[in-house]
Parts: sequence; structure tokens; C-alpha cells
Amino acid sequence: MALDLSTADVYEQASVIGQDIEKIIDQYGHEAVLDLMPKVVRVLEELEILVSERENEKLEFAELKMENERLYLEIKKEASQRRKLDEELYSTQIDGEANNLKTMVAKLKEENKKLRMEYQASMNEKLTATYVSAPGDAEVMRRMKETIDSQREAIRLRNTEIDNQRSDIDAMEEQIDRLTNINESLRRNLSAKQTRIRMLAKEKAELQAEFKAFKLDLGKENIGLSESEELTGDIHDSYEQEDDGNELTELHQRNNSHKEEENNNGTHEKVASEVHEWEILENGENEEKVEWEEGRMDKSAPLDPNRPRYTKAELQEILNERNQLKEEVFFLKDELAYYRPKNEDEEQTPTAKSPKTSKKPSRREESGISKIFSIFNRK
Repeated sequence: MALDLSTADVYEQASVIGQDIEKIIDQYGHEAVLDLMPKVVRVLEELEILVSERENEKLEFAELKMENERLYLEIKKEASQRRKLDEELYSTQIDGEANNLKTMVAKLKEENKKLRMEYQASMNEKLTATYVSAPGDAEVMRRMKETIDSQREAIRLRNTEIDNQRSDIDAMEEQIDRLTNINESLRRNLSAKQTRIRMLAKEKAELQAEFKAFKLDLGKENIGLSESEELTGDIHDSYEQEDDGNELTELHQRNNSHKEEENNNGTHEKVASEVHEWEILENGENEEKVEWEEGRMDKSAPLDPNRPRYTKAELQEILNERNQLKEEVFFLKDELAYYRPKNEDEEQTPTAKSPKTSKKPSRREESGISKIFSIFNRK
């Protein structure tokens, strides 16, 4: 019975003891069991601890038993697999040895057959030698033997020649196959090149036709240009003042619009750079016009100090460098804004966090026996 004791049984016995103690308290008062109560509680708690430890040991023992059974099954499985592999290896070794023995037996049979044939041939020669009685027969046999030997030698030479011719034929067949493959590849390349030549010839004809048409158009444009130069020489002075006035009004309008954008968006540097860029491009585009006008002017006239001193290509290169530097400055500003500390955001967000409630250290959990006998302590 003690071996089958569980925690529930201990609690049941503790409740029975508690009922008996209640009866004693009802009869004789609380002082009658004042010294007995702690001892009973301590004994029951020790019994509870022992029973719970025994139950835990039972569970651990059951788990260890299951683990042992699992390991035993795994070991058994591995042993069966190892046995199967050993059997397969042994069977393969036996099969290999049997095959080797079979090949050896076949070779020995062939050698035995050759030896038997040689032995029979030697026995036949001996018999023929014994049957020869007269000297004339011996001479005939000698001549026959010589002719047979010579014929054997000739047959051997013929066989070697046939083998050599066969090897030559095989080599020639391989060479023929290789040449046919090369021929096919050359044909494919030739057809591709022919199609390419036809396409190039077609493109050449189209380009020649376009070039002829371009030459005709260019001749017409040259004729029209020569006529227009004669006309522009007369009316250039009248249009010069009008063009200057239009450019000045245009620049004034652009400056006014850019100033409005500056007031609205605060980008004065960008507007000034765009106006300066437009002026440079206008000066670069009108460079040929200015040179033509200066050629018509008198050589003794004083040169304009504000005339353009750069070519159009140089101005374009300077503008490209300026745009690249602008892009680099833009990227550097972005990086600076990214790495700059955000003090305003930190001031807006509350820094002080509410302190976490500190957890009190939990007391040791009361046992079931203490909970049962806590009723008597309250009394």
C-alpha cells in the first residue's frame, strides 16, 4: 500500500487528520493541539515531498525506459542494416571471385585445347616419320614440309598485310568523316557570308541613294543660302536694332519671372544660374553671326570688351562640369541632413519613460498541507 501512495492520497489522509483535530479542538479547545499541530504539519509536508519526489522519479524512470527502448530499437536496426551490408559485400565478393574463376577456367580450356592440338600435330608428324621407310619418301616429305612452311609464312604475311590495310581503311574512313564535317561547316559559313554580302550590298545601294539625295538637297540649300546672304547683307542693319530690343525685353521678362520664383520658393541661386546659362548659350549660338558681322566691319574699329572669348564646345564643357558639381552638392546636402541630429524631434518626444513596476520577490509557494491546515491557524 505504501508503494502505491500518491500525492492525492497524502492530501486525503491530511484532510482526515484535520477533521480529527477539529473534533479535538471542539472538545478540548485550541490549546490542546497547539504543540501537536506543527509536528503533524511538518511530518505530512515531508511525506508530501517524498511522495512527489517518488512520483517525479517514476516519471523520469518511465522516460528513461522509453529512451532505452528507443535506443535498443535503433541499435537493433543498425545491427540488421550492418548485417545486410555485410551480406551484400560478401555476395559481391563471391560473385567477383566466381567471375574471375570462370574467366580463368575459360583461359585454361583454351590453352588446353591449343596444347592438345599441338600434341596431336606432333604425334602426326612422328607417325609420318615412322611410316617413312624409303629415302625417296623422306625427300618427298621434306619437300612437302618446306612447301607447307613456306605457305604458312606466306599466309602469315598476307594476314599482316590485310590487318595493315584494314587499319589504313579505318583511318581513311575517319579522315573522310572529318572532311565531310569540315565541308558542311564551310558550306554553312559560306551561305551565311553570302546572305551577309547580299544584305551589305542592299544597304550600300540604299546609302548611295540617300547620299545622292542628300547631295541634291545640299546643292539646293547652297544655292538658296547664297541668295539669302545677298539679301541679308542689306537688311541686317535694320534687323539688328530690333533683335537687340527683343532680346533685352525677353531678358527683362525672364528676370522678373525668376524674381517672382525667388520670392515664392527662395531659390535665387538657381534662377541666377539659369539666366546666366541662357545668356552663355545665346552668346555661343550667335558666335558665328558675330564673327560674320565683325568680318564685314572695318578692321580699324575698336573691339568690344564684352565680346565672347570662348567657343561653343568650351562653354558646353564648363556647363557640364557646373551641373556635375551641383549634383555633388545636392547629394552632400542630403547626406548632411541625414546625419544631422534631430534635436527638435527629441525635444518634442517625451524622454522620461514611466518606471516599470518592480516585482516583489515571490515567496515560496505554500504546500498543499499548509493550505489544508491554514484553517486551524486562522482560528
